[in-house]
Amino acid sequence: MCPFIETIAIIGGRARHLSYHERRLNATRQHFFPEAETLSLAPILADAPLTEGLVKARLVYDERGLINKTYQPYTMRQIQSLQLIRADDMEYPFKNTDRSHLNALFAQRQGCDDILIIKNGLVTDTSFTNVALFDGHRWFTPDTPLLPGTMRAWLLDQGFITSHRITVNDLPHFHFISLINALIPLGRCIIPINQVMK
Repeated sequence: MCPFIETIAIIGGRARHLSYHERRLNATRQHFFPEAETLSLAPILADAPLTEGLVKARLVYDERGLINKTYQPYTMRQIQSLQLIRADDMEYPFKNTDRSHLNALFAQRQGCDDILIIKNGLVTDTSFTNVALFDGHRWFTPDTPLLPGTMRAWLLDQGFITSHRITVNDLPHFHFISLINALIPLGRCIIPINQVMK
């Protein structure tokens, strides 16, 4: 079994949405390693850089606990277009180091900056983020993500987005799509819906 990953945004030495990451990490460990002890992330991240810019903490772990930890300044990729990719057999319910299937889908992007994965006719995720779609009034996130992310969970809890079943045929009814993950908040990376290529 390949190791698992948790990617956390660090701002001024503080981890963003730490409880969400801790909950997901321990749920993953409980699923695969029921006898594993619960991990607390605050002590693990006590040496986080105090720099003002956004820092990406990457934790790699397995049943024994933490395997590797790195910090690096985060620069967001420029994403201006998405290629629709249909992948009915795609499964990625746990964030792990094996991205071979995602990478194979990403390679099919046909000149676009990233992909939007459609599974059984339903909108899911890009190759590295959850998504939210704006209809002119409200933001909606698909209720069928491949990997429910921590930023998505926080936005849902705060009421900034609403979970909804979104089919590929619903896409023209939206104006914009926003990529969201632990390092990319809602509205930071917005793509016009006409830049989602079929």
